[in-house]
Amino acid sequence: MFELGPAFETRAGFRGTILAGYPKDSNPLASGYLLHPERIQGKAAALEVFYGEGRVYLFGFRPQWRGQSHGTYKFFMNAIFDSPAAAKPTSAPKTSAAAGAADPWRAVVAPVQGDLAVLLGLNRAFHSARGSAAVEERAKLTAAVDKFERERILEVQDSAGALDEAGRKKAAALVKAMRTAAADLRSKEMEESLDGAGLAERYKVE
Repeated sequence: MFELGPAFETRAGFRGTILAGYPKDSNPLASGYLLHPERIQGKAAALEVFYGEGRVYLFGFRPQWRGQSHGTYKFFMNAIFDSPAAAKPTSAPKTSAAAGAADPWRAVVAPVQGDLAVLLGLNRAFHSARGSAAVEERAKLTAAVDKFERERILEVQDSAGALDEAGRKKAAALVKAMRTAAADLRSKEMEESLDGAGLAERYKVE
C-alpha cells in the first residue's frame, strides 16, 4: 500500500543518482488500483543526492513499513550500511562544464548573469510596448521573473551545500542580490544605457 508519498523531479544541475523511478510513457500501476497515475509518471521514487562531501537518501515511500513488500527493505538497510561519516558518493558529482569544475563559484554565478540579461531584455520590451502588446509583454516579464525567483534562486541555495563556509556566505549574499534585482526588474524601467554586464555589476552578481 502506498499513499501520500512524494515523487521527485530533478532540476538542472542535479548532483546525484536516481535510484528508482516510475515509467514515463505507461501507467505505473502493477496491480490493484491507482488514483491519479499522472501525478507520478516519469518522476523519481528514490534519490541519492550529493551534498558537500556526503549524500542524502530521499525515499518517496516508507521502505520499512509492513505494508510494503520485503524487497523495499533493501533501500533502507543499504542506506544504513552505506553511511559511514567518511563515505564518499558512489559516483563522481557531475559538473556542467570544465570551467565549473575548476571554479565552482563561476558555475554558480554564470547562469544567474545569463538570466539577468534575458530579464533585462524583457523589461525593455515591456516598457517600450503600448496597448495590448504591453499586456502581453508584461505577462512574459512576470512569468520569467517568477521562474527566476522560484527556480534559479533555489539552484543557488542548493549549490551552496557543496561550497566551503566562505562560499556559502557568498551564496547567501548572491541570493539577496538576486531577490533585489528581480524586484527591480519586475517594477522599474531600466535605462537604455544599461547592458547585461552592467546590470550584473549593479547588483553585485559577479
